[in-house]
Order: sequence, then structure tokens, then C-alpha cells
Amino acid sequence: MAGLRGRLSLLRGVVFDGEGREVMQARSPQLAALLASVLNGELVAKQSDRPSALPRYFVQPSASSPERRVVFGMPSTARDPARFGDGRIAATEDAELAERLSARMNDLDPESLKRVTRGPGWF
Repeated sequence: MAGLRGRLSLLRGVVFDGEGREVMQARSPQLAALLASVLNGELVAKQSDRPSALPRYFVQPSASSPERRVVFGMPSTARDPARFGDGRIAATEDAELAERLSARMNDLDPESLKRVTRGPGWF
């Protein structure tokens, strides 16, 4: 008999702690591996040399479960693409872990300082 195995959701990747317990779900297995590297403090190259004071990644409670925390990325443009993606990036039950991940992601991939333009040169 054919069927689906495992959880059916938009979050397909899983991050495990040192004891093999699932601590976070991510959009893809590749993103989960990158997030695990970020959480472990491994060397990951910084993206921007002109960071803005505005955060690109932030944590919000999940709409479906108030105790669950979701890490979101602000929508980016083609001129300033977000390294970890836009929208819902990862979800976890551990609020401290979500805040730590968000802070580390903002350090590694900050929003770039926007150019100041005058007149019709909006791009």
C-alpha cells in the first residue's frame, strides 16, 4: 500500500541537537544544514560590507501554536538578495534558540545600507 511517510508541511529540513533530538524545522534539507552550521558557530562568510541598522531576520509566535516560534526573513530585492531566504525560514518550540538563530543570521547577512537618491533615480 502506497502512502505518505512523515510530516506533510512546508518545512522539509530538520535540525538536530547533539543528542539526536529534533530542535528545529527548516524549509529544505540544505537550509537546515546551513542553519545547523550557523547555530554551531562554524565559520560562515559575511554577506554585506555596508550593514544597515535594520534587522533582516526576526522571530514571531506561530499563528497556529502560540508556544512555537517562527524565524522570518524580510522580503528582499534582486539588488540585495537575502542569503537565507524570505518569508518563513524555520520553526522551533525553543524561543531562546529562535532568538539566537535570528541574531546570528542578522550578523552574517545584514540588510544592506540603502543608497540615497534624489529625483527620479529611485532604482
